[in-house]
Amino acid sequence: MSNSDIHLAENQLGERQFGSAIPRGASVAVVSLLKGVLYQNMHEDSWQALLQNEGMIRDYLQGLFLELVIDPAEGYAYLRQRDTDGTTNLNLIQKRPLGYLLSLLCALLRKRLIENDSASGELRLILSREQIRDSVRVFLPPSSNEARLDDAIDRAINRLQEYGFLHRLKGGEENLSRSAE
Repeated sequence: MSNSDIHLAENQLGERQFGSAIPRGASVAVVSLLKGVLYQNMHEDSWQALLQNEGMIRDYLQGLFLELVIDPAEGYAYLRQRDTDGTTNLNLIQKRPLGYLLSLLCALLRKRLIENDSASGELRLILSREQIRDSVRVFLPPSSNEARLDDAIDRAINRLQEYGFLHRLKGGEENLSRSAE
């Protein structure tokens, strides 16, 4: 068997396993998951394709040392790095260390989201930057330089926007939303 025959066989095997065998919607769902969290309310077509092809997608991701985590009740899915028995260092999913302020902000936003959900049944929470700052200040030591503290909180808010935990509302510079879905 020549090298070109081996290359052709490998290509055909790859196409059979991962190409046309996976429906287009499922491929789009996998790409969305590789980019970050897949929310039901933001990606309805990909969400449906994910649920319809869950077994096939799980099998595919297993070959990439990834585990699919789906929470249908809350309406989101994400990928988690599977353990590779320490034999190789295959980290496709980035781990982002969160400092105290970012961790605090995440915990406070989650708490407010749960309170909002139980009080109004609304799965979306809209807060102004000032409301977020006020929530965080309670847990920080007093500072003689309020402007510096506000800047640090704003940087944490911006970082959570970059990570996709918060979304700026259209037309509202100061209003941010956090969705349970």
